[in-house]
Amino acid sequence: MHFIFGLLGVGVCYLLIRYKRTIIGFTGPWGWAEKYLGGGRSETALVLIAIIGFFFSITTMTGLLDDIMKSLLGSFIQK
Repeated sequence: MHFIFGLLGVGVCYLLIRYKRTIIGFTGPWGWAEKYLGGGRSETALVLIAIIGFFFSITTMTGLLDDIMKSLLGSFIQK
């Protein structure tokens, strides 16, 4: 199941990058991205979000996310 969600996430991230101008044209410029990244940087923010989502999807697909979460939060969560 993790593999399917990871593969779906990779596909969505690809579509975000492929159609970034269409998405920004539909939603309009993002105020926070324009403020902190400069004018016309909503597309850059969308690409950064897609890249982060891509790595999150890859770690989900390979099972690395579970290992990372266990190593980071394992001492806080007891079974």
